Amino acid sequence: MGILSAEGSMSIQPTANSLVVTDLPENMKKIGAALAAFDAPAQALRLSIRLVSASRGAESKVDAAVADVASKLTLRYNVLESIGTAQANGREGEPGVVTINGYRADFRFGEYDPASDSVQVVDFKLFRAEGDQLAPMLKTTLNLKVGQTVIIGAAKQPQSQRALMIVVTAQR
Repeated sequence: MGILSAEGSMSIQPTANSLVVTDLPENMKKIGAALAAFDAPAQALRLSIRLVSASRGAESKVDAAVADVASKLTLRYNVLESIGTAQANGREGEPGVVTINGYRADFRFGEYDPASDSVQVVDFKLFRAEGDQLAPMLKTTLNLKVGQTVIIGAAKQPQSQRALMIVVTAQR
């Protein structure tokens, strides 16, 4: 059963950014409440991005700034060095850009889902600066539970001696 009565009608006019609803007076309160719940302001979000250089060495060495990452890695990298950290603040639907010591991440804050307490990070792209050019390294869309840390590893080959770890955390 729809929200409109049999006598109701609805007209959407995207160019005027308007919605016209006609219905019985007793049904208009219910329609108004449904529209108010749908037309919520965009959620403020924060994305924290850390880049970590990972390699295989004769002896283990882990920067204090990335000690929390070391305990979560199941790969065989035992030398972890922080490249840098950046945060981007924005709202649902807004673009985000961060630069971290020769790297750049572009993305768009997606929708926040209160039911799962998660946010989508759309078209996350990581580039490495090569002179005055940006070389693409990674493109993905992320579904992040708020407060959960996600680690993405990027290496040329599965057995590479070096890798780049992208550590991402979303906050509200």
